[in-house]
Amino acid sequence: MDLIIRISDVIKNFETPVDIELIENTLVIDKFQMRLQDLTNELNEIKHSGEDMIETPILPKNCVKHVWHDMGKQEHSIFIEIPKQQWTISFEKDKYENVGFPRLIFKYYIKHKSVSFSKIFALKGNSFLEDDTELFLFPYSHVDQSGNVCMGSNVLPSIREIQQVGMYHVLFFQSPFSTDYGAKNTKGMQVEQLFKEMQHKEFPDDWLLPANRILKEIY
Repeated sequence: MDLIIRISDVIKNFETPVDIELIENTLVIDKFQMRLQDLTNELNEIKHSGEDMIETPILPKNCVKHVWHDMGKQEHSIFIEIPKQQWTISFEKDKYENVGFPRLIFKYYIKHKSVSFSKIFALKGNSFLEDDTELFLFPYSHVDQSGNVCMGSNVLPSIREIQQVGMYHVLFFQSPFSTDYGAKNTKGMQVEQLFKEMQHKEFPDDWLLPANRILKEIY
């Protein structure tokens, strides 16, 4: 069914009547008038109806940002904050217990059900994240100075629901570290030396090197 609205080009006020026709298959099935004010109210209701709402999916825990790139192609990015904590990791053939890692931000790229690491940066302090929050380099290997992540031949499993991405950082810490991209810290320590030094310790924020970028630049 089509709705045809005829409005005079000379409108004095919102009490002006508007001619409306309901047409189905070229046949006029009804004609009536209504005040311009009433018409605008009705159109406003349609504009704000639930059918026009664009919702995000239910987001993962610690998600700080969700960005649609192309809704038709189901391409989007998820930003997950990982608090400062200790992780048991493997480097080459050795295991290092409770290695301190700084507060981190993981950016994931998702297309349909496929997920990949896009960026990882470190953060200082505990303040709320804002667009101009300063980013710092990930201090260990696996990640280059642009935040790009190297996982070798490891591929992240596909997702059924986007909430699953909230735990994918565990797969990152479980994958064996190597010397790829090297360590990045103010002390000039190499990767192995840094892992040994950080066992059973909290990572010091003043050891982080600036990435010379802010958060909104990686959206």
